Amino acid sequence: MTRTARMVCLSALVSTNAALFLTGCSSESRSEGRPGPIEPAADTTPVTTRSAAVIADGCELDAWQTATLASAPAQRVLREVVLLCLVPRFDGQIGPADPSARAALRGQVDAIRKLGYRVKLGLSFTDEAGTRFDGAQASTLLLDDAWVGKVAANLHDLFAGPSPIADGVDVDLEHLPTNVRDAVTSLFTRLDAALRPAATIDVFVPPASSTPSDIPGTDSFDIAAISPHVDRLRVMTLDYSADPGPTIDPGWAAAAAKVAPAGAGSVGVDIAVPLYGNDFTSAGTRPVTYLEARGAADTYHAPILRGASGAPHVVYTDAEGTLHDCWFDDAASTIGDIRAWTPATLAPSIGLVFYGLGAEDPALWSDLARVWP
Repeated sequence: MTRTARMVCLSALVSTNAALFLTGCSSESRSEGRPGPIEPAADTTPVTTRSAAVIADGCELDAWQTATLASAPAQRVLREVVLLCLVPRFDGQIGPADPSARAALRGQVDAIRKLGYRVKLGLSFTDEAGTRFDGAQASTLLLDDAWVGKVAANLHDLFAGPSPIADGVDVDLEHLPTNVRDAVTSLFTRLDAALRPAATIDVFVPPASSTPSDIPGTDSFDIAAISPHVDRLRVMTLDYSADPGPTIDPGWAAAAAKVAPAGAGSVGVDIAVPLYGNDFTSAGTRPVTYLEARGAADTYHAPILRGASGAPHVVYTDAEGTLHDCWFDDAASTIGDIRAWTPATLAPSIGLVFYGLGAEDPALWSDLARVWP
């Protein structure tokens, strides 16, 4: 499942969780008297302070996401919000282009800014239904110099014109063939000329933990050539386990972050921290939120255990007889990962980008704020 497809699915789950949260069904009330995770000993050692951003799927926040960003703990930890919602159309226009949708997006950006955050908009190579362009489609577009020029011009109007829509753009390119390597570099060269310094440019890059990389699409990014034209590399250290296992591994993520700066010059670097989990079944893998995973444990009276990394998981058989091994994170496991990134393990200049606002343990931000120096 691609990251965009996963986030389209996750968006619906987040909305469901928001309804549960707003009606009082917090994680604690849902699990009262039911099997719960074996809690690790509390650790109040401060974590290393890092720049921190959070990514939300879509152009509009729901009530739960809004309440989270308005909370003092989230505001202590986070500095910027990325709304993953813009798409490049085949004619070079940037969607959503409908005037009412654009007005609503500006209103949402303004509301988030009033909470004290910088706001960036994610540009994903998908259609407006969230279906990702395949490699052939993306190649055709990126190799079309006229199309790239139209995209750059339209992004200039949005971000560097007289009425900027947000503080910057995050570009999400996935599963690209290696034949577009030079075209990808050209894209960022054109975007640099069109947008900077009025707006910042960030790019999602694959989590290569070795050179050469075994991650598909990594060779499509010439990090050394792209870096002078962007402000941050967001290393997508997500979906670590292909088989049942944790969504992130802190050692693997730290290794991926170290590879990126090798040719990156002074560009900023972030590693991604997943706020969602993955449910592994014989039918495939799908994303789950914290509350959905806890709800499954409640429904099927299944104990929640912790793996070697500290991530909780629950194994159960549903009403249709399908076996699930559902791995997710709670506040303890996420903070444990962050605590593992000491200055000796990961340079303090490396930032964090939390992926999937609304899917997390509701206790995460308050617990994290208590150990955030």
